[in-house]
Amino acid sequence: VFHEASHHWDQDLIDAVASTARQRRTPPPPNLWHALLFYNAGRITADVLSAAGVRDYEMYMVRNKVFDRPRWHETIAQYWGAFLAGEISRDEAIRRVLGGLE
Repeated sequence: VFHEASHHWDQDLIDAVASTARQRRTPPPPNLWHALLFYNAGRITADVLSAAGVRDYEMYMVRNKVFDRPRWHETIAQYWGAFLAGEISRDEAIRRVLGGLE
């Protein structure tokens, strides 16, 4: 449900990924924006559950191999996770994700 409600931000993420890819002169990976939404829902859910003492939660995108492409999960977890933690900006996270997927 959380993931589905997050689709409100589709166009914002689509545009941000496309713009950053254009700046890098590379095509945006298909559905990267959607993978970022999946990661948002999973990471935020994991953090809330962990704070409540739940330690065995596995992200839906991991358990069901959604976007199971080489380096996708690791790269998104590293750089998009840093954005969610407030360590880097969204634009910087997208730049780093795109660089990590090249």
